[in-house]
Amino acid sequence: MEIDPKPDSENAALVLVKQGAEARVFESVFAGKRSIIKERFSKKYRHPALDSKLTLKRLNAEARCMTKARRLGVLTPVLYAVDPVIHTLTFEYVEGPSVKDVFLGIGSTGVFQERLTDIATQIGDAIGKLHDGGLVHGDLTTSNMLIRNGTNKLVLIDFGLSFTSTLPEDKAVDLYVLERALISMHSSCGNVMDLILAAYKKSSKQWSSTLNKLAQGTAVSCDKGAASEQWLDEPPFEKSVKDFDLMQWKKGVKDLGRVVRLKPEIVKRGSSWFSFNLAAIGIYVCVSANNGENVLGRKLFWT
Repeated sequence: MEIDPKPDSENAALVLVKQGAEARVFESVFAGKRSIIKERFSKKYRHPALDSKLTLKRLNAEARCMTKARRLGVLTPVLYAVDPVIHTLTFEYVEGPSVKDVFLGIGSTGVFQERLTDIATQIGDAIGKLHDGGLVHGDLTTSNMLIRNGTNKLVLIDFGLSFTSTLPEDKAVDLYVLERALISMHSSCGNVMDLILAAYKKSSKQWSSTLNKLAQGTAVSCDKGAASEQWLDEPPFEKSVKDFDLMQWKKGVKDLGRVVRLKPEIVKRGSSWFSFNLAAIGIYVCVSANNGENVLGRKLFWT
């Protein structure tokens, strides 16, 4: 069962805000309050019984992770309701821009170093609290961080890929995703990642092991002799799996036979020589041309 936001449906008040590979996000009203509804929709390629079970499992996991983050002292939207029948989460609508929009406004809207430092400090502090509490966000990008109007406080959103872990490797991957997002989208912000890590060190009691793994991860290679690091074009996000030439893309990965780093946002589906996922998040994968062994990374964030 899914939400129907068409004009003649009972959910006509819903306004579609965003649609991703795993969920749709609507703006609505809940108990007289402006709210957001996130719907995890069914996947037609999966068996209906399995699909329902997996969708419900992930829905509950997201709700638990968001609730746990608040208990750890991290600001998140208030969760209003969980509907296990139509697979939706209803939570508070947060008034304010995303950190992405704030950072992109540097220069054109007069975002100064003082505000940049304040936001970076809040980001590092929030991530430190999550990690020390055994929670990994899984999708730390500036689009998933909001600055609440009036208070200028950081609010973390979208815990759809979050999971619990105490392993430094998992926490390091969390930071690595953020680092790549900052490099690709916010190069004009200068040393913002350094500011975030400085705040992270103050917030986290376990920062040393995590940052050591982060440093190691950026230097890992599959072939110690002549390995190189390359970007590989990922499946376009706007295309569905059936419209994408999956075999040709896999061949491109295999032919590299070196370190392959997949941009955060898209990795899914699997094969005998290389495991990846086209709708979840995949970070940093080493591929061996000889046997296809996944040398780096215990987790590929299966969905």
